[in-house]
Amino acid sequence: MLPSTVKKKVKKMVSAGVILVRKKQWYQKSFLIAVAALLLLWEGWIYIGPFFPRNFTADYFLHEQFNSTKYVLDLATLVASSQAVTNLRFEQALNSTEFLMGRLTVLEDTTRTLVTQSRFSELANATDLLLQRLKLLEDQFPQAATASQFNQVLNATNLLLQRLEVLEKRCAEVMSTQLDQIRKAANLLLERMKIAEDAGISLQKKLEQQKDSISNTAEKVDQLSRNLEFSIRQSQEVKFLPLNDLERFKVNAEKHGIHGFISEIWGRGDAVGPPEFLYFPSNISHDRLLCIKGNHTKNGTENFYGFAFRESLPSGSVFEPGTTLISNTYWDFTNPWHSMFNLVQFIYWNMHHGCRGANRLLLYHLGELRDSMGSWISNLLLSNHLPWRSDTQIFSGPPVCFEQAVVSRIGIGGVPYFTLQELFKEARCQARRMCNVPFSRTGPSTKKISHVTLMVRERARGYADLSSWEDVVRKSCEKVEGCSWSVMHIANLTFCQQVAEMSRTDILISAHGAQLTNSIFMNPRSRIMEMFPKGWLELAGGGQYIYRNLAEWVGLQHEGYWRDPYTPDCPKPNDPVQCFSFYKDQKLGINATRIGEWLDQVIQDFNQKQEELLADGGQDKSKIPWDSPTCTCTAS
Repeated sequence: MLPSTVKKKVKKMVSAGVILVRKKQWYQKSFLIAVAALLLLWEGWIYIGPFFPRNFTADYFLHEQFNSTKYVLDLATLVASSQAVTNLRFEQALNSTEFLMGRLTVLEDTTRTLVTQSRFSELANATDLLLQRLKLLEDQFPQAATASQFNQVLNATNLLLQRLEVLEKRCAEVMSTQLDQIRKAANLLLERMKIAEDAGISLQKKLEQQKDSISNTAEKVDQLSRNLEFSIRQSQEVKFLPLNDLERFKVNAEKHGIHGFISEIWGRGDAVGPPEFLYFPSNISHDRLLCIKGNHTKNGTENFYGFAFRESLPSGSVFEPGTTLISNTYWDFTNPWHSMFNLVQFIYWNMHHGCRGANRLLLYHLGELRDSMGSWISNLLLSNHLPWRSDTQIFSGPPVCFEQAVVSRIGIGGVPYFTLQELFKEARCQARRMCNVPFSRTGPSTKKISHVTLMVRERARGYADLSSWEDVVRKSCEKVEGCSWSVMHIANLTFCQQVAEMSRTDILISAHGAQLTNSIFMNPRSRIMEMFPKGWLELAGGGQYIYRNLAEWVGLQHEGYWRDPYTPDCPKPNDPVQCFSFYKDQKLGINATRIGEWLDQVIQDFNQKQEELLADGGQDKSKIPWDSPTCTCTAS
């Protein structure tokens, strides 16, 4: 189809011929009119012919070319979106696809350029020039137009239209040929891409085969490595070192992580954290087992330790399966405080290792083997499903190697108080369960409940006048409705009786001493009033504050100290060591007025806080809330 602008131009040409006929001036100068007609045909071809194949059919060609370009782009997109394979040749084919897509984009831009307005403007200008020539001929030969000559002009115009149609068909054929070539190129591209894809898949299969081969080779190398390591382990000899290294251990050396016990392994020093344990085998021993030989109880340097691979245990050694807990201390395992400080951490270990317990327990004092421990700590470990006696029978001569060993050298040193509260809550819960101590208690519904316990030591730091102390407690309790009191002779009670008595105690009065370790069985928010003979403040150092620290760890409120001013003076005031030994075990006198006023204040404050707690919780005042009955570990 011809553009509308060209049709208008041709129509104007026909109208010009009609005007010549109407004027009836066709009989003059016929020769010149014939020349003008030929000139018209020639001019029309000059100005219109060159632009026709590119402009007159531009809309049609543009539509076809756009569709073909879109088709090729769709094919290229389909190919590009196929799954890529991991090889270089396929990536090169993909790059070729991108290059062809760029060429197609250039072709599309070129097609659009052919139909710009500037080319149409050139065609319009050529048509206007043709009309001007016709008008010039009309003016020059006004009487030359005859009917036959007009027909010639009209025929020439029709011939021009026919030539235009022919040209349009030729352009269409050319574009069709070009589109076929593009489709063929696209098909060829698809074939090349398919070949490349097949090659990539083949290469990928080869790579997978090579990967399997490499994996098999790696397994063989690993096996050889294991065999070599096994051979090396079998050939290694165990080097035994003194269990207590006097040369490395110095006073306060533990603050810097240096220990005399298993001295090759350093500790964390003053760093704060959960209880410190050494695990064998582990990275610190290069996956070797801990082996110990010797059963000396007087000299730790005569007991020895070493590390051995399981494949190369010392000749004649005994292999102990399961888990062995090992504790070394600078102090002892008979005093409740010292033994608790150096063994209660194993309750934490049990809580955080699946509550699986252990198979045996070994105790050392500076590398010296200990075969006994206090009954208090034994019962505490027993209630928490842990070994409760030192298993020294395994040392009969040859070295003993442990399948799993858990070593503690600093007890609960450096453990933050919130971790200790978690630990002691579990210890308290398990002890109450073993001893069948209830986790709640009832009382009169109209009375507040507070129980005061006066704890009595029989010898050192006992009460010089116990009856006076009992009178003070009785009088203070009589002032408060719902207050009860009792005297607790600690030496006469079993472990479970101590747990029961402490569990019902709200306010504890006691002299400083290891019996205060029982405060771990008191309910949180309970109170402690601690008494000292004279001389401790000046001579005892930081050790006199350990039960204030314990109260914080357990969640109790330590009410402070009363220091007896009536203790006799030291006979050798210039000798601090002898003076402390003198003051250390003196009996306590009493200031009834001072102690009574202090106790009255503590009872009043405790009851007030208990009332606030019950009011906030909306609980029945006849039931005092105790600790949670839910233990982390249950009996196996």
